[in-house]
Amino acid sequence: MHRPADRLKSTNPLYNVYRCADGKWLSLGAVQPDRYWASICVVIGMPRLVSDARFATLDARAQNGRALIELLDGWFAVRKRDDCLKLFKAEGVLCAPVQDYTDLARDPQVIANDYTATVSHPIHGAMKQVGIPAKLSATPGEIRFAAPQFGQHTEEVLLEFGYSWEEIAALRSEGAI
Repeated sequence: MHRPADRLKSTNPLYNVYRCADGKWLSLGAVQPDRYWASICVVIGMPRLVSDARFATLDARAQNGRALIELLDGWFAVRKRDDCLKLFKAEGVLCAPVQDYTDLARDPQVIANDYTATVSHPIHGAMKQVGIPAKLSATPGEIRFAAPQFGQHTEEVLLEFGYSWEEIAALRSEGAI
C-alpha cells in the first residue's frame, strides 16, 4: 500500500493508517477519539500527551493533526505491525491490519465467511478468487466463470467502439495493445 498523500491532512489522527517498521500498515479506528485518547497515549508511552494543549481535545487534535500524525508515524516506524496490534488491542483501542490480497487469502475471517471461491480456469486450472460479497437466501449469487485474463476482451471492446480489424492490427503492431 502506498501512503495516501492526504493522510497527513486528517482532522482525526486517531482514525488513520500508519506504516510500521516491517513495511506493513495498521489502521487506527478511533471513531470516538476522546474515548480512546488516554489509552492511545498509554500505548505509545507518552501519557503526558493526554494534557498537552496541542492534543488534549478533539478540536485541538484536529488543529494540530499533522503534528500528531508525524509523532505517531515516528512511533509506528520503529515497531512491527503485529506488535502494535497487540499493544493497542490490550488497551481496548480499535485497530486492524491493513491487508493486501495475499494477507486476505489467508485471513481466518475471510475463510470462515466464505469470501473467496474456487473456480475452474481454462488455462490455470483451479483458482481462488473473490467470491460473492453478499449472501442472499432467496436469490443467492453464483460465480459462473473465472475472471478474464488481462486483455482477454480487448478486441471485443475495440470492435464495439467501432474499430476495424485493420485498426486493431495496427494498434497491436504499435504495441498499444
